[in-house]
Amino acid sequence: MQETAQKKSIQISIVPGTQNPCSKYKWGRKEAGDLKTGFCDARKNKDGTVWVRKIRDFDNTTCGRYEEGVPGLAVPSEIMCSCGSPLRPGRSQDFI
Repeated sequence: MQETAQKKSIQISIVPGTQNPCSKYKWGRKEAGDLKTGFCDARKNKDGTVWVRKIRDFDNTTCGRYEEGVPGLAVPSEIMCSCGSPLRPGRSQDFI
């Protein structure tokens, strides 16, 4: 059930004039050739491999995980564990 809720939260949707566009998203990357399009790499599959999505309208698209990807806001893969070292991407502690 939790996995279903997580999948729904990362469903991208086009919202013209949104205040939370993918272009301001930490995990969003604009395409070099066409700045209106880009990629989102905020999700990993079960093997820990990053799953990249192509986004056609980078300035008018958003998703439910926008707040987690705001630059400057700590995300689980950047939070220090109790031993003092950062959690490594692809491990079970990462919630991306």
